[in-house]
Amino acid sequence: IGPLAQLELERDDNGDLVEAMISSERYQSLNLKVGEALVLRPRRLHVFVNQQ
Repeated sequence: IGPLAQLELERDDNGDLVEAMISSERYQSLNLKVGEALVLRPRRLHVFVNQQ
């Protein structure tokens, strides 16, 4: 693991995927498990619209 950990999160309300990055130190301290519920509070938000 480098300085950042990249997470792929699934929203409860619509199943959309959200990518999030946190420090590796924070990631290790959280001891996250697959399927665990989290609260997301973005500091910087980037939205990419799929134009089909």
